[in-house]
Amino acid sequence: MLLSALLWGGAPHAVLEHARDGALTLISSPALLAEFARVMECPKFDAIFSAPIRRGPTPH
Repeated sequence: MLLSALLWGGAPHAVLEHARDGALTLISSPALLAEFARVMECPKFDAIFSAPIRRGPTPH
């Protein structure tokens, strides 16, 4: 949902806007974050996000 909201708009984007405005609270879990990371590695995102962005922050 997050990638859809960021890239394509529509209903997912509206949900993200409501969260930004404080009308609702987004929640996550380790499983959802892992799925997000897996999806970000898909080749179709190569042209949209640079490799460092797709990998996320480097752990310290």
